[in-house]
Amino acid sequence: MNPVCPHCLKRMKSAGSDKGYKCFKCGFKDRTAVKIETPVERTLKKGLYLPPLSAQRHLTRPRVRFELRNSGKPQYLINKWHCP
Repeated sequence: MNPVCPHCLKRMKSAGSDKGYKCFKCGFKDRTAVKIETPVERTLKKGLYLPPLSAQRHLTRPRVRFELRNSGKPQYLINKWHCP
């Protein structure tokens, strides 16, 4: 969250890159002010998270093929096309 102005107790807005914060209500400027960090406890666990099947696109590997890896070589060739 943005820092609070010490004069009017409103949240200040960024004045730009490396310019600190400015209160638009009273005009107070503070070049040394930093954002207030609030830690958020996450409930996610390590694992595989996939979207539903209706939302999967061409870049998503299906769950049934997730452990399989492509070797780059075809598993079988059609003889009449590849052998003279």
